Formats: sequence, C-alpha cells, structure tokens
Amino acid sequence: MKITVIVQGHSVEYFPQDQFPPDHDGPYEFELQEAMTVRQFLETVGVNPLLVMAVIVDGKRMDKDFRLYDGADVILLAPLAGG
Repeated sequence: MKITVIVQGHSVEYFPQDQFPPDHDGPYEFELQEAMTVRQFLETVGVNPLLVMAVIVDGKRMDKDFRLYDGADVILLAPLAGG
C-alpha cells in the first residue's frame, strides 16, 4: 500500500535523511508492506513520535493511533519552537 507524507515545521531535520532528504520539500512517497498506525509508521522510519505534534490524514486531524490506508495523504506537524 502506498501513502504520501508531508512534514511541516522544523522537525524534518530530525527525520532520517535517507528517507526524508533535506534538499527535498516533499511530498515523500512510501510503500508499506502492511497496514499500520501513524505511530507504527513513524517508528518504522526511525522517527520519535514525540517529534510530531499533530497528524492530518486527507484533511482531517487524526491521532497517532489512526490506521493508515492505501492512498492516504498524511501531513505531520511539528511542535512550535522559537523564542
């Protein structure tokens, strides 16, 4: 199954560069071998789920335990930072 992922915010720098190249703004496409939750997806690609503040799937806010499906468009939002 295939999903499309966009990472919004500064936390993209903490995502694995081999899967989320810093010179590419996305979207990133992933082929998943099995259905999984957003949390499982993040752990599979080596991202700490705490780096993601909010998850939007096909325009609707979902929690990290939402089960992804074929063709899902996923936006991952980072916590705000600065000062």
